[in-house]
Amino acid sequence: MAGLFEGVAPPDITRTTTTKAEAPQYLTDYLTNLAQVGTSQLGTATPAVKDAQGNVITPGSFSAKTGAELIADRPNYFSNLVKGTGVNQAELPDLSNLSRYETALDEALRVGQQASKPIGVSYDAPGNPIFSDTLKAFYDPYQQNVIDEMQKQSDINVQRNVLPGLKALGASTG
Repeated sequence: MAGLFEGVAPPDITRTTTTKAEAPQYLTDYLTNLAQVGTSQLGTATPAVKDAQGNVITPGSFSAKTGAELIADRPNYFSNLVKGTGVNQAELPDLSNLSRYETALDEALRVGQQASKPIGVSYDAPGNPIFSDTLKAFYDPYQQNVIDEMQKQSDINVQRNVLPGLKALGASTG
């Protein structure tokens, strides 16, 4: 056993490995071209302007087409979409039919924006909540029926059970 722990440690081995994950060039070119075609169908892309060192002088931008422009560019979109599905193409909506939902969508947007606004809770200096009138209408019954009642029951419990025990403990020690 003594020979097992004797001798000189072997020298440190330093191994450096470099790996690089790279897709084949043909796949990268194909996906780049596919993305450019898809992007050109949805709007106008302006490429970034670079100097000789490759630094971006002007960043690229993209201006998306509106829904009406997209439908005008693809008048047979719906018919191509439902080809072979058994849907009567004469019953498909046109642009004027699609605009009839505009008021309903505007109303849905307005309600969603109103619902996403904070309901008006702020805090005073000691950290107590100050509620808006909207929130008070819902919170006050809960405050009165649950939280205040729990506080009353807790006070009764302290008066009936805890304080007599503390008085007895104080009387017996002193």
